[in-house]
Amino acid sequence: MGGKRYYSYKKGNAAFFSLDSNYMDPEQLSWLERELSSASSAWKICYFHHPLYSDGEFHGSDLDLRARLEPVLERSAVNLVFAGHEHVYERIAAQHGIYHFVLETLENCASIISARLPR
Repeated sequence: MGGKRYYSYKKGNAAFFSLDSNYMDPEQLSWLERELSSASSAWKICYFHHPLYSDGEFHGSDLDLRARLEPVLERSAVNLVFAGHEHVYERIAAQHGIYHFVLETLENCASIISARLPR
């Protein structure tokens, strides 16, 4: 959005955080911590390309990304994480209180999810 690698926005009672998992640098992590801590929405939903958890046979879990990102998500009480990369559908049991989904595509993810969230 607007040429940015990562951004956030609200829709209804959900705050969405779109991240660049190709390059999770300290600047992006600091931005995310600030954004999450100031978010007052009932739902905090992050989405990015590489899954933190996956049983996919081609790529699997991104352990390096998990080590850097998961503590921030956990501290900030993120509810849902959506990722792609594997081109399969996976619904992972909650990890540290966060539900993870791997979707074949993240296209239109935010609009689909927010249309189904309770108001």
